[in-house]
Amino acid sequence: MILKKRCRRELLFCFYRKHLPKNYTKNDILEFLKRLRDEINKYKYSVSSNFITIGRRDFLRESLTKKLKFDYDDQEIKFQDSLGNIESYIYGEDYFHWLHHKYTKKKFEHLLKINAKYRDKGIICLQEKNILLDMINEMEGYINEHYEEFI
Repeated sequence: MILKKRCRRELLFCFYRKHLPKNYTKNDILEFLKRLRDEINKYKYSVSSNFITIGRRDFLRESLTKKLKFDYDDQEIKFQDSLGNIESYIYGEDYFHWLHHKYTKKKFEHLLKINAKYRDKGIICLQEKNILLDMINEMEGYINEHYEEFI
């Protein structure tokens, strides 16, 4: 029996950067997204009670959908920006500002502490894995539905 390792953020980020396509053709991006999904699925995951999405993570997830729907003059920029959202999510951008949220300062400070526990482990949890796969699936679906070929 082969035991799967946990997904370390730094390794997934390096994989992303190494395999990011230089060309933004439909086939290149779809192949990259498939390889990224396969890489994500190689690992084992568990639920983390310290994973939160408020702040930057929520923004990155929502921004991907908005960017895909937005009518850019240059489609290459649309896909660079959309892939950039996935890259930033993998990288672990997670900054917050408590005034932008409905939480009291005390509650917000608590959330920052639990997020730091999550971030400092450097391991991607099941919830984050599912968000990343959702982002990949959304981008693939959009490309397949809207584009025969693009540059």
